[in-house]
Amino acid sequence: MLRGHLKQKWVLLIIFIVGSLSSALVINDYIRTRYASSQHIEAGVKPLTVVCKAVVEVGEPLIITVTSDGEPIENAKITIDNLTTETDSNGKATIILHKEGSNIGKIVKEGYNEETFVVRVIKPEKILTKPNPLKLSGPSITGIGEEVQFIVTSNGTAVENVTVAVDNQTQETDVSGNVFFTLNTTGSYTFKAFKEGYLPSSLKIKVVAIPIRGLFLGGAPPSALLEKANEMGVNYVQIVYWIEVLKNGTILPDKYSPVGCSKSEIISLIQKANKAGFKIYLQLYPEFYGTQGAHVGELEMGPVADQQLFMEEMKRKAIEWAEVAEDLDIELYSPSCELNVFIDWSNNMEWHKQILPEIRKVYHGELVQKGELVWEKYGLYPEGELSFYDHYEGWDYVNSDIFERAGGTMSFEDYRTYVNETIMYLMELKDKHGAKGIILGEIGIPEGENSVAHFRDMCGLNSEEYIFMFWKILFEEAKGNVGGFFFWPWYEHRNIRELITSYYCDLNESYRKDVLLMRFKDEAIQALNNSKACLESLSNYSQPAYEGIRREFIKAEEAFNAGEYIIAKYRANIIKNKIGNLTISAIGIIIDGYDDDWTSIYEPLVVDEKGDVSNKGEDLKALYMANDQENLYFMIQFVGEPEADVVFFFDIDFDGKWDYDIRASPRFGTYLGKTIRPDYHERITNLLFFAETALEFKLPLNLIGDPESFRMQVGSWNDVNCLSDDMIDFNWITYTVSSN
Repeated sequence: MLRGHLKQKWVLLIIFIVGSLSSALVINDYIRTRYASSQHIEAGVKPLTVVCKAVVEVGEPLIITVTSDGEPIENAKITIDNLTTETDSNGKATIILHKEGSNIGKIVKEGYNEETFVVRVIKPEKILTKPNPLKLSGPSITGIGEEVQFIVTSNGTAVENVTVAVDNQTQETDVSGNVFFTLNTTGSYTFKAFKEGYLPSSLKIKVVAIPIRGLFLGGAPPSALLEKANEMGVNYVQIVYWIEVLKNGTILPDKYSPVGCSKSEIISLIQKANKAGFKIYLQLYPEFYGTQGAHVGELEMGPVADQQLFMEEMKRKAIEWAEVAEDLDIELYSPSCELNVFIDWSNNMEWHKQILPEIRKVYHGELVQKGELVWEKYGLYPEGELSFYDHYEGWDYVNSDIFERAGGTMSFEDYRTYVNETIMYLMELKDKHGAKGIILGEIGIPEGENSVAHFRDMCGLNSEEYIFMFWKILFEEAKGNVGGFFFWPWYEHRNIRELITSYYCDLNESYRKDVLLMRFKDEAIQALNNSKACLESLSNYSQPAYEGIRREFIKAEEAFNAGEYIIAKYRANIIKNKIGNLTISAIGIIIDGYDDDWTSIYEPLVVDEKGDVSNKGEDLKALYMANDQENLYFMIQFVGEPEADVVFFFDIDFDGKWDYDIRASPRFGTYLGKTIRPDYHERITNLLFFAETALEFKLPLNLIGDPESFRMQVGSWNDVNCLSDDMIDFNWITYTVSSN
């Protein structure tokens, strides 16, 4: 017991032995001699180093180690307190001292400098005790504006009234050793804890720009997900309880939950994530039974037959899980997700307004009203009208999922615009309803058929490149305005995980450019080489087409030189595909987005009034049409560069009703649809198109029944006013298919 106390004693002093050729340091209970370089050693004589305890009890064995230049010295003679011994082959010797007081020892070895040292021998009651150390514990990373909890302990026991300080802030620990701080500026901070009678402690933490750094806990075994999340600067995990709904509005019992997602299993997962050090975002997520989380076509499955039944049963589920969230001390809770899939919009708004005070009675954490901030998808007009989201009032966070705009994504610029618009609306909602912040509660990727076909098939991006570039853009536009992120398909790809880590841990931009993006460089080089070879083969086509595509190639090279290798590959593959689709038809038309071939051969079918709309990019100028035996060819001129979409409504049998429609978009491409009713058009297929100074596309005649003649109505279309410029007042335009 006394020896244990001896190990606790604290000594900090330097002993100088007068007249000796060396000095001795006492550090952490041990004495270590060192040669004083200012003193003289005879030529050819080596110095000795002695290590032993500086203070021992009477009768306690003293172990002495003798070395020279780090090597043990054998048979060195040790004399102390009239006792003599020699070191063994390991340079060690043991001796027991019985005389209280300071004892001078001497080491002698032929060929080595004589060394002296001092050992103090004391009685047990004179043992010097070292103060107990404090231990300051807390996170290594925290978010700006986030309340951070620290705990101070000593030898495993919480210590109260410890002063914890950082910069000009000071707090004292409570009876549980806890103390809380909030830092509102990014950077690195050193926290210090001190109290009289204890050794002080310090802890460095990094304050990053994103306070809620989340990931969805799904798609892989939880243990693997938690392990990876722990490496990524994550502080929240999102755990989903799936609610199975029948089309009549009935919510099925817990036993129908997907495998691994029963109530007891979700509670166990929450506890496991908490134990691993993560905060929890609990999300209730209703889905139609049997869809297993696949929400493609979800709106077509709803609404349920009995909306009031569904609303009542959903209310019971929401309160049941609010009580669970309270019991488990869950930080964030969302009692619903996109209820407008199951009930109409007015019921959706009313349900959220009514459930909020009921949940507040039993749950005291923070609440998220989770939905998707879109208008066109849900038939809400006009676009951007925030009153449709008045049910966000009173909730702690406003939220939107992030996927893509209605109609799809046909360029990275489109996606950037969509993200910016969504964040702008969220910021307006936050201010309008006094919310604490903005959360993006379900971050996916553009998943529409057209988007996937464009980026993956036409532009040749693999899954990792596809996700990486969209989420890089999202971070660039959202950081600083969005307080919380929850990514879903994050686990599979290393570069995706490291991209998220780079933002969650505030790594600098050079890391993303010089490390992460560099991994995509070789693919970009190959794509650029391929597109350059295709460009050189364009000599047989129109000069305007060559010049236009050459300008696009320069943009691809600029992206490469800027280190944006995924963008470079994307642009290069677009060029390759454009050139691959450039063929001269039997009637001398090239679908390339330029009008020079048309104007040199054909007259316009109709000419529209110039200046009848203010925006030149929406103002239709002329429509050209021609055909060969298999295809119809269209070219639309605008007064300015094409900006708006152009819509065609075809009456094949001249009965005054639309049979087919075409929507030709400079941004999203061109597709043919079957008109089911005037406000609903069922997509049939995409069409070959190009848009540069004009908009061109080709329509196979067999897709519309090989008519001999037909009529159509034509107009430009924008997302604000819908039909913008109706060509020749939206009168019917008749076309007769030539047999030549």
